[in-house]
Amino acid sequence: MKKPLIAIVLLIAASTTLIPSCKKKSSDPDPVTPPVATTSTICDGNGSGTFYPLTLNNTWHYQGTGTNAFTNTVTGTTVYSSNTYFTVESNLGGTMYLRKTTSGDIMAYNTGTSTEQMLVPASPTTGQSWVYTLDFAATRKVISTNASLNTSSCHYTGCLKIQEFDSSGAGKAVMYYKKGIGMISTDEIWPGYLVTNLDATTLH
Repeated sequence: MKKPLIAIVLLIAASTTLIPSCKKKSSDPDPVTPPVATTSTICDGNGSGTFYPLTLNNTWHYQGTGTNAFTNTVTGTTVYSSNTYFTVESNLGGTMYLRKTTSGDIMAYNTGTSTEQMLVPASPTTGQSWVYTLDFAATRKVISTNASLNTSSCHYTGCLKIQEFDSSGAGKAVMYYKKGIGMISTDEIWPGYLVTNLDATTLH
């Protein structure tokens, strides 16, 4: 009568020994985690919806041919005529004072004339022009609200193209802007000859 009992004990012992062998071996590879989708800020912007994201420490680096390059950086804020402006400094020495109005227009303060002038309209229309006396210009004009631009970094579509004109009506610098990024291309160093394109940016 004891033989069946011994057989049952041996069967339980065997199954206890086999169960651990089904556990994951330490050498088994870990499950692969699918990559997280990322957005290229330089190509697609930061989602802010403005033509010039103004936040402290934002930077834009523009590269042309050879050593022709410059960087714009938001370094701080200052107050003019009761309005707070972001200070945007170029490593080449220029400084702009910019703010976004409640309607979304980007305004620039002219310290020489103590006046505020629009830099970029929030809702531009093709052919729209306005007085702009900074950077040796007299007016700014919207050339296109749906321009495309290819750079070494990105293929841009839906861009805003603006050109500056002097008091005689002669065309000067051309700028391209993309919502959520800011200015993505300009020939302001040497209008008509030297184009610098955005090739690095930090947007907060």
